[in-house]
Amino acid sequence: EGKPSETAMRVATGIVASRLDALLRPLFKDPEEPYLEWFINEHGEGARRYLQAWKSNNPAPVMQFFREQMAKGSTLFTLLRKLFIEEEARQALALGARQLVVMGAGYDPLTLRLQKEFREARFYEIDHPATQEVKRRALVDRDALPPNLALIPVDFDQETAEEKLLAAP
Repeated sequence: EGKPSETAMRVATGIVASRLDALLRPLFKDPEEPYLEWFINEHGEGARRYLQAWKSNNPAPVMQFFREQMAKGSTLFTLLRKLFIEEEARQALALGARQLVVMGAGYDPLTLRLQKEFREARFYEIDHPATQEVKRRALVDRDALPPNLALIPVDFDQETAEEKLLAAP
């Protein structure tokens, strides 16, 4: 409560770790894309250390455990789900959809990738205010928040996504 999502941070780190794996790397259209690392680093010191541990090939037992879990498929499922969703969204936009709403966007850079290809479309990301603030800050600090993307913070205990979407530009 009142803090950015630890789940968003862990999923983002798992995807970054997947990009480091030689077998999984070819699945990414742009494995050097910086967004996830921006968001993880903006999330906080603990997240930065977690990311560095993955990127360092640290042989510590806990890191070996995480790598084994990824090899068994715990992160692979998330990666494949995200790739499937991106392909479905890309197809809908190519067929004429002009808006895309991502609920619980977390640190996923889906809309950041798609907006480059579909400049005429409008993108909306909805998530908890604290998580949205991390993402917004990382993008604004790098002058990377596209004009066709609205980051919409929603506190579901007090408001609805519908009312916030209707009020969005």
